[in-house]
Amino acid sequence: MHIPVQSLDSSAFGDGAVLGCDFVGIVEKLGDKVSSLNVGDRMRGEIPELGAYAQYTVADEKICFKVPEQVDLNDAATVPLASATAWLALYSEGRLNIPRKQKDSSPVLIWGGSSSVGAYAIQLARINSIPIVTVCSPRHFDLCKSLGATHVFDYHHPDIVEKIKSAAPSIAHVLDCIGSESSSHTASQTVTEKGGVLCAVRPGKQFTDEIASHVKATDVLDWTWPASVADHNLGCELFKQIPGGLSAVPEGFQMHRDGKVSGFKLVYEL
Repeated sequence: MHIPVQSLDSSAFGDGAVLGCDFVGIVEKLGDKVSSLNVGDRMRGEIPELGAYAQYTVADEKICFKVPEQVDLNDAATVPLASATAWLALYSEGRLNIPRKQKDSSPVLIWGGSSSVGAYAIQLARINSIPIVTVCSPRHFDLCKSLGATHVFDYHHPDIVEKIKSAAPSIAHVLDCIGSESSSHTASQTVTEKGGVLCAVRPGKQFTDEIASHVKATDVLDWTWPASVADHNLGCELFKQIPGGLSAVPEGFQMHRDGKVSGFKLVYEL
């Protein structure tokens, strides 16, 4: 199997948990009610209850999809958790709830456009013609622009809020893909005075206590879904549209802790 590393995998769960959400593998056996997959299919999916860091695992076909032959399995392993988190954050009712079929949409601010969730959020917003403002390190400017960002800024700039508001004064939706002690607070300052919503990729709306008073806080993390029938259906809609071994796992976690994973995703091949 091919399994990517999530930044939360090493600390969000108790001792003894079999970690890992995303995976790619070959179907070995089918349940009685499975209809969309066959034994031998290359498939990609995720396991909300965890357990992907293993030789074999069990998955729900509703949140799995076949991997086209022309797609490398390592590339396919980076898709579901990050893309589904971005999808739900942008479009589900309990998060930003951005209309997908609206002309002249107001811009969305994606804080952390070079993160795995941020990169997918840029692309998922672009396909719905939503103007995108994002922040990242200067070395990732070209990456974010190539994905579809309209404006890209250095989040370290001392006047970052003023620069964003000057370029996009009507921001009403913010997706904070970093979820740090300062990111949500700073990002919320860019929201128009009419008010808006900030969605943080952190469970429990962590670090959102100090956001601007005219901004509503919400949160998203895909391994918690389905939080509702509507969220489950929305997540399944996305999956219908998507065309060194375990000994290296601790090293990958340490790379996340040291801030060395930026603009790319780690994948383990078993």
